[in-house]
Amino acid sequence: MAIIACGPAKAACTPAAGNGISALCTGVTAGGYGGFGFSNLNVTVDDGASLSGGVAFNTGSLINRGTVTSGGSAAGLNAGTVVNEGTLAGSIGIDAGTATVTNRGSIAGTGIGITTAGGNLTLDNFGTVTGFFGIFADGAAISNAGVINGVGDTSIDVAVRLSLVNTATGAINGHTAAITAPLAEISNAGSITSATATAIDVVTLSSLVNSGLVSGVTAAIHGTTATIGNSGAIVASAGPAIDLAGSLTLTSSGLIRGSSDGIKASTATLANSGTITGSAGRAIRLTGAGDITNSGSISGGSYGIESFGTVRLSNSGTIFGGFAALAISNAVIENSGSILSNSVAIDSGNTRINNSGTITGEVIAITSNQLALFNGGTISVKASGASTIYASSADITNAGVIAAADTASLALSLGASTDTLTSRPGSRIIGLIDLGGGADRVNFRGGNFHYTFNSLAGATVSSAAPYVVSGSQVVTFDSTPFGATDRNLLAFISAVSSALPDADASPTSDSLVHAAPSGPKRDVREAFAAITPQGPTAVYADGTSVWARGFAGERDQPASGALLHSTSRFQGGLIGGDWQANSNLRVGAFIGGGAMQTSEDFNLATTNADIVFGGAFARGTFGATFLDMMLQLGHVDQRGSRLISNNLVAGGIETATASNSGTYAIPELALGHRIGLGRTGGTVWTLTPVGRVRYLAGRLGGFSESGVTANATVGGYTLSGLEERGELKLSATTRIERAAWLNGSLRTGVVGLQRLGDPTVNLTLLGQSLPFVLPGANDVWGLFGGAGLDVTLGPASLFVAGEYLKLSDSSVAYSGRGGLRIAF
Repeated sequence: MAIIACGPAKAACTPAAGNGISALCTGVTAGGYGGFGFSNLNVTVDDGASLSGGVAFNTGSLINRGTVTSGGSAAGLNAGTVVNEGTLAGSIGIDAGTATVTNRGSIAGTGIGITTAGGNLTLDNFGTVTGFFGIFADGAAISNAGVINGVGDTSIDVAVRLSLVNTATGAINGHTAAITAPLAEISNAGSITSATATAIDVVTLSSLVNSGLVSGVTAAIHGTTATIGNSGAIVASAGPAIDLAGSLTLTSSGLIRGSSDGIKASTATLANSGTITGSAGRAIRLTGAGDITNSGSISGGSYGIESFGTVRLSNSGTIFGGFAALAISNAVIENSGSILSNSVAIDSGNTRINNSGTITGEVIAITSNQLALFNGGTISVKASGASTIYASSADITNAGVIAAADTASLALSLGASTDTLTSRPGSRIIGLIDLGGGADRVNFRGGNFHYTFNSLAGATVSSAAPYVVSGSQVVTFDSTPFGATDRNLLAFISAVSSALPDADASPTSDSLVHAAPSGPKRDVREAFAAITPQGPTAVYADGTSVWARGFAGERDQPASGALLHSTSRFQGGLIGGDWQANSNLRVGAFIGGGAMQTSEDFNLATTNADIVFGGAFARGTFGATFLDMMLQLGHVDQRGSRLISNNLVAGGIETATASNSGTYAIPELALGHRIGLGRTGGTVWTLTPVGRVRYLAGRLGGFSESGVTANATVGGYTLSGLEERGELKLSATTRIERAAWLNGSLRTGVVGLQRLGDPTVNLTLLGQSLPFVLPGANDVWGLFGGAGLDVTLGPASLFVAGEYLKLSDSSVAYSGRGGLRIAF
């Protein structure tokens, strides 16, 4: 630093410079002012004043509202503050040891704008700092809302540590590097740009929070390690956007784009919800390990992600690479997004993949030395003759789609080591399957399959569903519809039984003396058995009655063992009549029809049934005790379809259809006792325990499928089951007018179901006999609860009721019903 000589002032800069002096410069002053020998010299250059020759002091301050110029340093100081609202111009704008600078004007140096070589700079810049080098400092804390330019070289060059806040109006522009430092923390909402080199060249970038623009040529960011949060843009026009020799920690929702690579680093932990692009190279290139979470876009002209280490990838966005989306030594991949390539989607040495998204390559989707794959999404290739998955050793579980371009191309091409292929319900493979020989394992975990392999020599085949092996073919048969038929049918016919109106026991004591007209008292028994509760009670007059009833319900059966998840919905209606045979016996008859629709997950099987039914019933009353008897007969017509995964048919799916019919009979007995609980106001309370037993005896005819390459033939089989119920019903009856009654009820109880008889079904596949046992639990029990409401208006009675049922096999049922009865 040159010491400015202090000659006589040619204009008003008063008083003369000295220690502890506060001076004001007005007008025009030549020859400079002050000197490095003066301490605590405080100089103010007034608005409109000009001072040539510069200002210098050892310690002190400069407030400049005018113009200070010098052939050397416009302002020179060892330590102090500078507030500039005018112009400071020289070969160096400010030359200091340590300085605190606030700039709202212009600081310009033909060499350096501001330098604090050997000391620290604190700068608040709202104006312009310009020089061949913009700023030189040992350490710097800079807040910039203006412009800092390095027109010939670096904009900011810090020797030790930089702390920088560049606001939305701030611009830092370097001809070479915009920022150079060994250690830096940067917050950027404005722009940091380099015209020829790197925008930010920092050895250790401990923190960069960027919501603005960082733009370079050879790189946007260069260094050894960096921690970056980006919601703006980081771009390089002739190199990688981020180029590090060490580790990178990055969270980005913005844009990162390089003309070659997007990101280069040794190791990286990345979370991207924005866009990372390597236009001609790799979006991400790592020489070591990486932990990458992507919900945005990662795209490279050659590779999406390249790594020579182990990469853990969680992708819910899109990853694309022209040659390979992923080229990784070792990979653990969780993909629910898209991994795409014009050549190979995933190229990895040891690979573990959980895919619920899309993996698509032009010639190979996945190639790996050792592959562990769970696929619930889609893995495919576009080119005919290409292999979808190529692996030396593989353990593949498929519940999605693995598709070659056509059925003559390889879907799976595996090596000669021990491989495992497990197919789960809903899976499809389209194309040839080459297990490569060896002691391979082929497992089927439910569903319908017809797979043809290149060879099954040495392979072990297992299946949770009935299956046959014929040469290189394996055919499996999903038995779920058979395991659900008896329980679904029992639910339907129980609903029919529960809709029958029966006379209730005559009251004992005075519990109903004021609750109904004189004469025998009647109600409606609405027991939905396994599916619906005993319904609300309606009180009827004596004589014959006719009625119409409707019901609907749903039964949901969860997956268990060979039994897949299925849902059955049913609905129906019936009409009938009943009459008093004698004082203790009321009898009736009914006829009706309904429909039942059953479907499995993935639509693997669907069954539609039309049902007609009829029967007779009776109730005997013995005081407060009653005995119900019912016989129901029915006919069932079924039409079903079965989806079969076949690797050698277009689309990988074929549909088998069939129909059959059958009959059933249901005898039922119920014993109950009515207990009067007395009155509360005008409401009569009654508790009724009921025990009920129902037996199903039915048979469905056999059928032969059509429409597929391996049609199944099924023999006729029996349906036999027993249901028991124990129930407590609490009823409340209120007269609302002389001939109008309101009745509500709550009920709860236990139910037991047992499958009886021979559970064997005879099946033939590929000419081989394959008998199987009905799947599902033979014995279950459960709890139910329900409520009902009915209104009697003279001879007419209207009611609604519903129930929820939960069984020990985790199946659940919901139901509702309603109806009208008219008594004569």
